[in-house]
Amino acid sequence: MADPATTAQVSGTAQVFGNAQVSDTARVFGTAQVSGNAQVFGNAQVSDTAWVFGNAQVSGTARVFGTARVFGTARVSGNAQVSSNDHIAWVDRVGSGSSMTLHRVNNDGDIGWRINAGCRHWEAATVADVCAMVRANVKGGHVDEWSGVEYEQRARWAKQVRAALKFLAASVVEGAN
Repeated sequence: MADPATTAQVSGTAQVFGNAQVSDTARVFGTAQVSGNAQVFGNAQVSDTAWVFGNAQVSGTARVFGTARVFGTARVSGNAQVSSNDHIAWVDRVGSGSSMTLHRVNNDGDIGWRINAGCRHWEAATVADVCAMVRANVKGGHVDEWSGVEYEQRARWAKQVRAALKFLAASVVEGAN
């Protein structure tokens, strides 16, 4: 349900139900649905026949529209522009237990890609480039956020991240509208 203390809007035949929350200045309209424990906040918009459910989050100035489905523990943020399932992929519980989400972004007309992983994110013009940035971050298991964890555990997490990147890259279509 929309939080009455905010200026969030739910209009048209859009539905928000279950424990889902729409807050801040977020908008849900058209025939879109937000359900389960999903959260839509910031200046995010969910419209058309899009559906956000499960424990997914849509935030920032993200736009989820068209026939897109965002669910599980996917995190869509920044200048996301997700209009179909070809524009998003995620893997739950990678590395230290956080999900990794790859989604399309639109930065002033320049289409690119963003990976959200734990408390960090990376953006680049292509899927290959953004995956390379994450691979460089976990090279050798020396991730700042993993400090204090034994080397063997960090190395195992780094392998999980590299495997997740292959899956994410294979799950999206770079040239899709």
